Amino acid sequence: MIYLLLSILFASFIFVIFRSFSNYSVNTFTAIVINYTVAAIIGFIVPNETIEVSKIVSAGWISNALILGGSFIASFYLMAITAQRLGASVASVANKMSVIIPVFFAFWLYNDSINVYKILGIILALIGLYWATKKEKVVDVSRQWLLPVSLFIFSGLLDTYVKHTQHLHLTEDSNSTCFIPTLFTAAAAIGWIISLFQLHKLRKISWTTIIGGVVLGGVNYLSIIFIFKALAHDNMESSVVFPINNMGVVLFTSLFSIAFFKERLTMMNFVGLFVCLVAIALIAWGI
Repeated sequence: MIYLLLSILFASFIFVIFRSFSNYSVNTFTAIVINYTVAAIIGFIVPNETIEVSKIVSAGWISNALILGGSFIASFYLMAITAQRLGASVASVANKMSVIIPVFFAFWLYNDSINVYKILGIILALIGLYWATKKEKVVDVSRQWLLPVSLFIFSGLLDTYVKHTQHLHLTEDSNSTCFIPTLFTAAAAIGWIISLFQLHKLRKISWTTIIGGVVLGGVNYLSIIFIFKALAHDNMESSVVFPINNMGVVLFTSLFSIAFFKERLTMMNFVGLFVCLVAIALIAWGI
């Protein structure tokens, strides 16, 4: 459970850091690319092991790492486009409600246990997440409904593929210490390739953007490390990890936003947060 809590905490810090970027004129995309670069470097240094490229290339998870690396960059783009065109609340709801997809696959593919507490908790989780992120301003999505639907499906399938990769290749005793830094390296490489088509922006990278990217990279690395450790734990099924992780991030991010950015929540938002807490208790009870 400690790994799950740490994953929630650091994942929440990611949203806080993104929220702070606008206050310091940070170029978001460039900072994201730097973040993946830093995360990759940390990932290769921390294990304090000799890195053999031949072993990485021949590893059973290499294709999974490349696919996930590219998907991470794509998910940021899709999330940004949805937020810009339809509003951050729509993007947030679509992203967080996608938890139902990996949970469904966990029951179907990995025979995760199911009971009335988990079912009720998952239903309340979806309701709570929607209420917790809903804003007073109503956004007309009739003409661009494909964006939030695509984000919902993509985010859910991405979490599902993370679990699939962990289930097949990343057990506690497997030689997979290079997987996560390889994943970050793939994401960084794709990001820098895209950046080559925006050389005019690269020439104007500010120190705030560099610092923001470095800090984000360290936090991002820790959030990924802890979520994989939580998934690998024998007593933590993915049908429990993903709902609690997503709800926990919403709760912590909301608290940080109120404390540090003085953001105001509506009564529905507070009700949603309370429902999320009830859902967490039910899912935990059903373990």
